[in-house]
Amino acid sequence: MKAFILLGVICLVALMHHAAGYSSGAPTNACEDLVPQHRVPAQKDPCPYVITVSKREIKVGEPIKVTITGKKGEKFKGFMCQAHEQGRVGDFQEADGVQIVNCSPGKQDAVTHINADEKSKVEFTWVASEKLNKPLTFVCTVAKDGGTFWVAEKSEPISVK
Repeated sequence: MKAFILLGVICLVALMHHAAGYSSGAPTNACEDLVPQHRVPAQKDPCPYVITVSKREIKVGEPIKVTITGKKGEKFKGFMCQAHEQGRVGDFQEADGVQIVNCSPGKQDAVTHINADEKSKVEFTWVASEKLNKPLTFVCTVAKDGGTFWVAEKSEPISVK
């Protein structure tokens, strides 16, 4: 009986570890599809978070502020965002509470959290540093916690002049 209980405790701890997520930021292997490696499926219900942008039209070289917040004040622990035209584009800038990720072969083309503290809002800046000629969107995965997350949520499109 003791062996059965011990086995149950070990299994429970192992499952909790896999669902805990990445407290110090998303791993680079999440770059391709923005799916965190939490070993649980993404949520299918509507996302309670919104990705907003400071401008709906930008020029090459111009910065844009991106914000993630809960629609009704919901908090979250983690995120990963990229700017997409026909793939990852542009450069994210250093900011408080975020870290830059270099998704191969790009540089500074993704941003993620630095810790698993609850956040009600996160803001970061992206610069249109490449020759862009099509609308782009910000695509983000937002994690309420290690077992509850929404993958590839999109901002409104941004035009490039």
